[in-house]
Amino acid sequence: MPPQPQQYGVPQQQQYGAPQQQQLPYGAPQQPYAAAYSPYAAAGATRPSSVLSILSLVGSLVGVLAVLVTFGAGVVFSIAAVVLGHIASRREGHARRLWLPGIIVGYAGIALAVIIWVAIGVFFASVPGGSSGTFDGGYGQS
Repeated sequence: MPPQPQQYGVPQQQQYGAPQQQQLPYGAPQQPYAAAYSPYAAAGATRPSSVLSILSLVGSLVGVLAVLVTFGAGVVFSIAAVVLGHIASRREGHARRLWLPGIIVGYAGIALAVIIWVAIGVFFASVPGGSSGTFDGGYGQS
């Protein structure tokens, strides 16, 4: 015997696991569309920026290496690292683990450059026949 077609007006049964929706009677107030969900997720709490602190640390490391390689000319990086570190200490207090080593290593790079410059000055001042005040053509004859 074939299944009997359902009669008009008789509700059909939902399939197992299918979402169930209730029909609102005609003319009943409906839920506004925007209240269902927002298609954009709410932005979470953002972490504060640590850019200056990172630049201070990287600049100080580059500065120390540049001071050693260029006989003190890389002190510019160390000075920049110290300045950025002090600015970061006021603006980015939460990133102390980045700006504090940047300041310390930056000052060490500046001190190393000064030591290298003094050593170069002492070296050239102690070279025999360096600056006797007279020019003898470089042959050392008096």
